Amino acid sequence: MATKRRVHAVCSLILYILFIAGIQGGPNDNKNDDVLPKLANKLNKQNPEVEDGDVNRKPFDSHVNPPNRQVKRMQLADLKECPEIRKICPGKMSRNNFAVLDCLANEVKVSSDLSKRCHNVIWEYKKNLTKDIRFDSAANDACKDSLAQLSECNQLKQGEGHIIPCLVENLPNISDPDCHTFLEKMAPLVFTDYRLMHKFVEGCEKDIKQLRCGRNFAATAEEEQTHSQVNTIQCLEKKMKKVSPACKLQILRVAELQSDDFHMDRPLFYACREDRETFCKGKKSGNGKIYKCLMKHKFDKGMSTECVSKLTLRQKLIQEDYKVAHTLTDVCRNDIQAHGCLKGKLPSHTKTKLSHILICLEGAMKDGSDVTHECQGEMTEMRRQLLEDYMISPEIMIHCDKEIKTTCKGLEREGKTLHCLMDQARPTRKKHFKASISTECSNVLEDLIQETNPGENIMVDPVLQEACQAVIQTACKGVNPGGAQVVGCLMEHVNDKNVMATECEEKLMEIQYFVVRDFRLDPQLYKECKKDAQEVCHAPQNWNEHKDKDTAESTPLIFPCLYSQLKVNKLSARCSTEVKRVMHQRAASVELNPRIEDKCLPDLGKFCSDNIENGHEFECLEDNYDELQPNCKLAIGNFTEDVDDDPDIDVILMKACEPMLQHFCKDIVEKTHDEEGGEIMQCLITHKRHQEMDPKCAAGIEHHQLTTLKNYEFSRKFKEACKKDVFRYCKKTSKDKAAIISCLSEHVRNDTLLEENKPRIGKKCRGQLRVELFQRAESINLDPNLKEACKDDIKKKCYEMKHGNAQVIECLKHAALKHGKEGLSKKCRKFVFKRERMEAIDARIDFALSKACKVMIKHYCGGEDPSRIVACLRNHKHDDDFDPKCRRFIKDRQIMKSKDIRLNPSLVKGCKLDIPKFCTNKVGIHDLPPEIKEGTIIECLKRKLIKHRLSSPCERVIKTYMKSQALDYRQDPVLNQACNAEINSLCYKEVYERNVQDGIGEGDEVPGEVGECLKDHRHEIKSTACKQQVAYMIAEGRVDVHVDPLLNRACSVDLSHYCSNVESGEGRLMSCLITALDDRTVRLSKKCRKMLSERRDMWGYAVKVLPADTFEGLYGEIMGSTSRNYFLGIILAVIGLIFIFGLCFGRVTKRVSASHKNK
Repeated sequence: MATKRRVHAVCSLILYILFIAGIQGGPNDNKNDDVLPKLANKLNKQNPEVEDGDVNRKPFDSHVNPPNRQVKRMQLADLKECPEIRKICPGKMSRNNFAVLDCLANEVKVSSDLSKRCHNVIWEYKKNLTKDIRFDSAANDACKDSLAQLSECNQLKQGEGHIIPCLVENLPNISDPDCHTFLEKMAPLVFTDYRLMHKFVEGCEKDIKQLRCGRNFAATAEEEQTHSQVNTIQCLEKKMKKVSPACKLQILRVAELQSDDFHMDRPLFYACREDRETFCKGKKSGNGKIYKCLMKHKFDKGMSTECVSKLTLRQKLIQEDYKVAHTLTDVCRNDIQAHGCLKGKLPSHTKTKLSHILICLEGAMKDGSDVTHECQGEMTEMRRQLLEDYMISPEIMIHCDKEIKTTCKGLEREGKTLHCLMDQARPTRKKHFKASISTECSNVLEDLIQETNPGENIMVDPVLQEACQAVIQTACKGVNPGGAQVVGCLMEHVNDKNVMATECEEKLMEIQYFVVRDFRLDPQLYKECKKDAQEVCHAPQNWNEHKDKDTAESTPLIFPCLYSQLKVNKLSARCSTEVKRVMHQRAASVELNPRIEDKCLPDLGKFCSDNIENGHEFECLEDNYDELQPNCKLAIGNFTEDVDDDPDIDVILMKACEPMLQHFCKDIVEKTHDEEGGEIMQCLITHKRHQEMDPKCAAGIEHHQLTTLKNYEFSRKFKEACKKDVFRYCKKTSKDKAAIISCLSEHVRNDTLLEENKPRIGKKCRGQLRVELFQRAESINLDPNLKEACKDDIKKKCYEMKHGNAQVIECLKHAALKHGKEGLSKKCRKFVFKRERMEAIDARIDFALSKACKVMIKHYCGGEDPSRIVACLRNHKHDDDFDPKCRRFIKDRQIMKSKDIRLNPSLVKGCKLDIPKFCTNKVGIHDLPPEIKEGTIIECLKRKLIKHRLSSPCERVIKTYMKSQALDYRQDPVLNQACNAEINSLCYKEVYERNVQDGIGEGDEVPGEVGECLKDHRHEIKSTACKQQVAYMIAEGRVDVHVDPLLNRACSVDLSHYCSNVESGEGRLMSCLITALDDRTVRLSKKCRKMLSERRDMWGYAVKVLPADTFEGLYGEIMGSTSRNYFLGIILAVIGLIFIFGLCFGRVTKRVSASHKNK
């Protein structure tokens, strides 16, 4: 008995050594050829009962041959069924059955070279070999401790061929090195035929028959060759979607077992042996290294097609079961366990998909947990493989099959097909503005993007990396490839044509189209905004937690929620910065802004389908705002408001305006936080017409201004400042910004004119309204109501004018001064008058005036009331240091104001009682019709001033006005109209020639020259109307010396010397000068005496020309005359004569009979 146990032990040991030395897979592994015969002979000597018998006899079966019987040993190479073995395995190899098995296992053409009968003989031999009890005994000796721990294998009955396959299946869980080595040598034997694999036949027998994957079930010779036993598993793998769950489990278990050493995957081993020598030479087999190396070179030039096919099949299995990727499983084992990636996620009869593991580990990192660098490296490699070859993603193959075969047909698999599919998912890139792929295909692409997360690491996307390599080297050199930094850098330059390559832009946008629809895929955004998203937007607690797409908590809706919270300052500072960054990047194209694209696709197709560049879709939609569908109109409105608040969101605008921001608005840009928003845009608008402003930037700013006119809510500052006033006073008005501005400005104007103590419009709104009115005055385009009313006039009279810098508006104002065909249409004149009236109340909204006189206003009129700015400038316009350009502008404004008293608020205020009393038949100034005759009211007030009938406030204002008219005849519209012909014939040439001699340019003539010219040529004037106007002009000078500025200037020294004690007003200073003129003891200056004498003669002329209209007028003229005593004497004499005549002859004129007297 002891001897038998000793022999049994020795045999087991020899058998074990035999497998260690002899069964070694792989090319060039023939170093054990000399060892195999020696070991076999040694085995036979130790146990002579063990002889090779016929093919049906179990090897090493002591019960088959009786003791002491010599039987010829069976050699596989000598079998009549297998003569081809000696050709396949020549020389010494054919003398040892184990060497033959090893040879056949390593020979690529063995499936086609061996006959069917030989195949069966070999399989029977291997089956009997694995079922021999002594093999199980060898396994017990080599794997004693491991078997004790594996109850599944320990309980199997010996001699049925299940123990060794069971141990091989549990190879990853075995740590004993001796057992591990033994099983590694046995594994190639097991994996040469599916029928030798533990439980495989039991799980897949029906599927093999049904799917015709077994050699014995082949219907044709071709199928028989294709479906060899070694390729049966591969056949099932290709039809994975059709196999039963039980068989699928067995297939994946086999793939897991093969993952350690590529020798175990016989079809792949056969297909890739030469490729291994080419691409992975020197790499040792084991730990999945050969698989990893081959997959890395999968699409390299020189890789065989058959090897690529087998590698692809294996990658598909990895998608179904992450454990098939040996390296990933090995280096990520602890991380997978630590982060609970296998807890309660899947039913027990299924395997864990790679996508589940990748998303789980990614979620752990995003949620702040650590994942080893080695594991992260393997994750990156798996993701790259997924984006490199669409064929390894079963869902892509199923749901995108139609698109792959049609739209993306013929493309290479190196990521190009996937990018083609991504491109087809972008509706805005298609002429019909509809995605060219099915919803199902789009959904699986979304899942793939989440699984691979190319937005974080550009290295996982080979197509994007290749397309953008040059751009990265130029614009993003030195940027860390992780953490989305490279992708972020590329997005910052996406519209920079000097840096960005077209192909890089396209591939980048194809990825970003999906990334922007899930805020989790932006690592920086997710990191900084995770907490905010959970608190204010009810985002999932974990990165890999999903919400239904139809709920508010779904990931596509979280970013819009964050942005809305940004507007009300409810986000943390870091999150706010990230949200702004993302918004700036998304402005590169409408397709990166889902909240607009999803709602505006029909309108994009309708209005923006003709060669619209990236980023310009927003501009196109804004241009067609009035025609958009309601949902799209709302989305574009929100976008326009966002741009007004933060111009960086408009990439096209910022591309042109970035240098201008640094030049004009540097202080505002450098602010860390703009609480109110809109300051940057306001700064750009303020400098829009600066001479150093870039024309493209100015055009972009004006386009934004035009867009905001569509709805007052688009201007955030204006909306926030005026929303209460709009609701209270303009709620019946449309939301059209121009209409709202008109409504509010009318209320402000009325409050100002009526001198309301408490204005109805709030202070903030009035301030912002002033800004809007100032902007409106800059360009006719920004005043749509005026532009529409005056469109015909603009075409006729202002067609040469540019629309900016208030040129067209100023042209219309000057045209309004003219009459007849040269003037404006009635409708246009009405609108121009409204604009002028508002500017008269507040000169700060007069763009042209503010631009021309900015320095002068600051210097002379900084603290003046807005309605007094023009008057202030007028008072200083003759100062030596006054700007000539501003002086000319003030003259123009004074001429315009002279047309209608309503354009002169100070005069209206001073004469508010006198005007209805004397000039409008008790009609209030604010109730006068717009078409009131030019200058009539001012003319009326001047006449009353001559007669000393005005109130003191009105008299002071009218005198100032008369002084201005005396200096510039153009400010007297009645005189100008009556004497137009005389001015041209008598004065224009004379004044012009004199100015040329004195070096004075046109428009800068000496003040009062034309008026003096008319006075000097008074006797040559033929027109009665002009005579009267000149006479009135002369008479007006008699009222007060200050009303005659030329006389005042000539006699200024004499006034201070002889009339210093005389109070100004009511003609007292003029009377003082006349008295001094008549007094021979007073020596007036020569110039003053001469001018006074001329004025006296002129006054006589005026008396003759101007008849007295009433007794009151006659009395006033007599009392105002220097010969009043003479006139009074004559009048008294006439009255006396009449009285005497009445006394003497009164009864003669009327006789009455006595009878009548006595009645």
